[in-house]
Amino acid sequence: MSLTKDKMFLHTTHSWSANTHDGISMASQANTVSRSLDKLSTELKDTTYQQQRSARDTVDRNFEQRLDQTEKLKAMLEVALNNTNVEIQENINKEAELEALKAEQEKALLWTMSMLECRSTERPVRERTDDKTQYSLSQLGAVLQQNIGSEKELINGCRTDNQKLHAMKDILTLDLEEKTLALKLDQEAYDASEGNCPTPYYVPPKTVGHTTMGAWIKNTELNCLSARRCIENSLRLRQLADIKMAEHRKKERTAVSNMLLELRANIAHTEDLIQKLEDCIAETQQKIADAETMASELETALNAKYPSMDLTKHRYTHRTTGRPAKELMGDWVHQALRDEYVLLDHAAQMLYDRMMEVHRDIDFLNGALTQLQDDLSDKQTHLATDKKVEASTGDCYPGL
Repeated sequence: MSLTKDKMFLHTTHSWSANTHDGISMASQANTVSRSLDKLSTELKDTTYQQQRSARDTVDRNFEQRLDQTEKLKAMLEVALNNTNVEIQENINKEAELEALKAEQEKALLWTMSMLECRSTERPVRERTDDKTQYSLSQLGAVLQQNIGSEKELINGCRTDNQKLHAMKDILTLDLEEKTLALKLDQEAYDASEGNCPTPYYVPPKTVGHTTMGAWIKNTELNCLSARRCIENSLRLRQLADIKMAEHRKKERTAVSNMLLELRANIAHTEDLIQKLEDCIAETQQKIADAETMASELETALNAKYPSMDLTKHRYTHRTTGRPAKELMGDWVHQALRDEYVLLDHAAQMLYDRMMEVHRDIDFLNGALTQLQDDLSDKQTHLATDKKVEASTGDCYPGL
């Protein structure tokens, strides 16, 4: 290498020293900048950690509040749904009670109509009076018809309430299912930890609705309130049904008791009339027997007069027939015979008239006896019909 060429790489001592100092100065500045950057990096790291921690704490608090609120709403829904199910069952039971009562009263109404028909057709014509028993049976029928109509309305009310309760149950069930699912998802999200996430990469959130937290809570509260109102309405109807059922049973029992009082009074009155008819028939039969005896005695007495009359007539005829003319005179024998005949004839006529009068009386008594016996037969049929109604009442209404 030539000397000229080597001179080109030679530096002065000053430049050589200055160059080193410049390097040191640049290194010092770089160190200063690096220290500042380290400090800023540490501060940024601390700041972002605090921000992350604060954000995580805020998210956790919101999660806890949401979980707590969802739990409360879920509990409200469970209570409301349970109460609704209980009320539905109570309503079904009440409807069954009403149906049973209606069936009983329909059966009682058929019985009442049959008893009215029985008394109207089985009693003899002369006994078909619109008595108090018949009126009481008609009143019982009217009470039963009124009760059945009221029970039909209550049954329809129970069915309507049950439809509303079932619709409310569907709403509550759906709301509860959604709350349960939301609670499950929120709890899983709350329990998730770093490094144990099923999707560790960022997923853009789905578009959410515009429902606010207050509206979300209010919707469930309104559902529970609507359920409570449905239950209260159903409860009021069931309470009304209990009152009406008690009233119906009381009115029916009162009507049946009144009918039985009238029926038993009628039976007692009919039995009294039968006893009087039997006594009167016995007395009439005795009078007929006495009259027939008297008629026989009168006939015997009348027949006893005829021989005396024939004798008197024979004596009178014998004295006057064939007697010399100058011997015919109205002497005391002649007059006595005439008087005797007239007396006997008059007595015979009186006996005959009295005998015929007695026979007419016998005919009248026999006619009266026939009427009494017919009346007695009708009264006995009437009594048997009313006792049949009384026995049937005991079968239809045990204990009365």
